[in-house]
Amino acid sequence: MHRCLQVPELVALISSHLITPWYSTPAERRDLAMLARTSTVFSDHALRLLWASVALMNLLRCLPSDAYSLTEEVKMYNAYYRMTPRRSLEEPDFERVRFYARYIRRLDSDSHNGSAMVGSVRPWLSESMFPLLQRLTSICMPGDFPAASALVSQLATLPTAVFALSECVRGLYHIQTLYTDVLDCPALDHLSRLSSLQELILNGMIPTDFPTPGSQPLFPSLVYFYATEIDSASRFLQRGKDIALAALILKKNHPRPVPSTSDEMHRLLSAMESGISYSSLTDFGFTDGKAGSFDRSDALIYTIRASSLRCLFCFNNLTDVSIETVVGFDLDNATVADMARSWPHIKELLLQTRFGVSRPRTTLHCLEAFAEYCPDLVKLCISFDATVIPKSQGDFRLKDLMMLQVDASPISEADPVAQIILRICPRLTDVWTLSYADIEWEETEAEYFAIWQKVGSNLRGGKSPEA
Repeated sequence: MHRCLQVPELVALISSHLITPWYSTPAERRDLAMLARTSTVFSDHALRLLWASVALMNLLRCLPSDAYSLTEEVKMYNAYYRMTPRRSLEEPDFERVRFYARYIRRLDSDSHNGSAMVGSVRPWLSESMFPLLQRLTSICMPGDFPAASALVSQLATLPTAVFALSECVRGLYHIQTLYTDVLDCPALDHLSRLSSLQELILNGMIPTDFPTPGSQPLFPSLVYFYATEIDSASRFLQRGKDIALAALILKKNHPRPVPSTSDEMHRLLSAMESGISYSSLTDFGFTDGKAGSFDRSDALIYTIRASSLRCLFCFNNLTDVSIETVVGFDLDNATVADMARSWPHIKELLLQTRFGVSRPRTTLHCLEAFAEYCPDLVKLCISFDATVIPKSQGDFRLKDLMMLQVDASPISEADPVAQIILRICPRLTDVWTLSYADIEWEETEAEYFAIWQKVGSNLRGGKSPEA
């Protein structure tokens, strides 16, 4: 045997090249199985990769063949295999299960396929059987809920990520990451007191009777919160106080999306100001519903007000802010200057609009504010009135800015605007607008689009004054 194969790290590296982590193909798994049988040198390393992520039903197929039966079911042109017990299980039946379970890092439990087996195997499942387990995914179908709940409760001492219903959630005490669609008040109250919960992804509504905060600190370790309903996110944040969130992401995914109103956005941003620790938040993202059409006469109902955005100015460590709305923002130069002063560490600031129907009150002066207070800015999306040409010139530069998106910003002349942008942003080589093909532009907006195209051409052919 070559001396290199006596180094465990090299053997592990060689084995790792045979598989794509977490998403291995059947061919890759077959190659790893062959490698595991080739030599004892490779066996342990290959098995670690082969069994790193596995479905519970596949693990249970290591039971003796006379202990279970598999039946094929076809639903909507897809084949499913349902596992059912054929006899009572005994300790020796789990010898092979335990051998391979010690390698598992991610265990997927699809209750639809294996619910009938869970009751039989539950007495034999324990934390010690899965010493490396980091993630448990339990996909619960309503009819299989009791079995799924039993499985999750059995492994509740593990740091897991779970797709579960509220009854399952209340049986978890050391969970680190939770994905869920439905939570009732008792489940939310239980989660709010866990010191282990770090990430919460909520794809549904929070009950309207979610209790108001008490004196005890809630969600003490939560750093990441993802939601799909703006009212739910607001109620969640109103429940907390000084939650040390690092990231808050809200992405509406309703099948028939309705734009968020100005009042809904104000409640959300106000709840963030009152519920999140000022020093912890670094990443905030909001994506509004992708409304297919829009009545421009309703613009004021949906415009995000400057007073609402000011609720975010207390978060001085923000590095990434992305707010995508249907109409736009009611900002002026003074508000943008305060924004720039409040976010000195900002790297990506995207205030995007889908239809661009709200005429901006900001001007090119806002670029000067970002240049003075936000030296690390790399990506910027903001609408401004480029028909107003500043007479004075500042001394600050956005030397790292690589992307500038202006959506449907008004503009009348390309050359003076290009000169100002090039002076402030010497590395910029183009500007981006709303996609001309994706929305119905008014006649004046179509003219803006054409002029901004000329600005981009000037930037690509121009030279910085400092060059």
